[in-house]
Amino acid sequence: MGWKAYLWMAIIGYIDGTKSLTFNPLFAYTIVSYLAMAFAVNDLFDVDSDSSNPSKNNLLCSHRCSRKHVIILLANHILATLCLYVLDLGIFMLYTFMSCLAIAYSVPPIRLKSRSFFDVVSHALFFGGLLYLYGYFIGGGEIQLLRWAKPVLLSSYSIFLQLRNLREDRIYDMAAGDHTTAVTHPEASRLTLILAGSLLTLFSTAHLLSCAIPLASIILLVSFFLGYKFGWERFIDCLFIVSVTLSSWWSL
Repeated sequence: MGWKAYLWMAIIGYIDGTKSLTFNPLFAYTIVSYLAMAFAVNDLFDVDSDSSNPSKNNLLCSHRCSRKHVIILLANHILATLCLYVLDLGIFMLYTFMSCLAIAYSVPPIRLKSRSFFDVVSHALFFGGLLYLYGYFIGGGEIQLLRWAKPVLLSSYSIFLQLRNLREDRIYDMAAGDHTTAVTHPEASRLTLILAGSLLTLFSTAHLLSCAIPLASIILLVSFFLGYKFGWERFIDCLFIVSVTLSSWWSL
């Protein structure tokens, strides 16, 4: 899923906040800047493990990008942050907190990514619920009308995505000396992944069945097909993303 899943979370928050599909240039600029910065910093400090991992598309390992490009993205991100400071102090503080957490996830000596439990919890925040909240508030949403179930669910989905990624990178993270949750607690990581997937499936199915039955049947069939073809995680991806997107669409 990669960056597309995290962009989707922010867009869902924006739609719920603004209650429309109007384009907001500031939202588009700041969220793209945030994602670019977070991925660039992570790639910079993951060169050692990603260089031996054939499944990773780290542009720094392939020398298609360099540290100079990461610095440019960081400078651009500072500009995006200053734009928010000028326009809205509350949103600026949320954006800054997200950015600091994303940087702390990758950069030593803190490097939350190399600390079991914290690698999952921090990811659930800066690439989960906080993305939704940022989109919601920059879209003009009011805290009194906020339904907290959705950011909590998106944080759970972020945990689901993160545990899959950690599972796939376990051997390479171990070789690089990163004590991720999958490295230090592989069985607990596996069980948590199954639990998160089960909870997301229950929510998605219950939500779809509360809608028009023919539509729910089509979505379930498509999800089952993807699950059969590409694995049970893809079944949950399709089911959850469609159900959450529909809930935001119908609230317009």
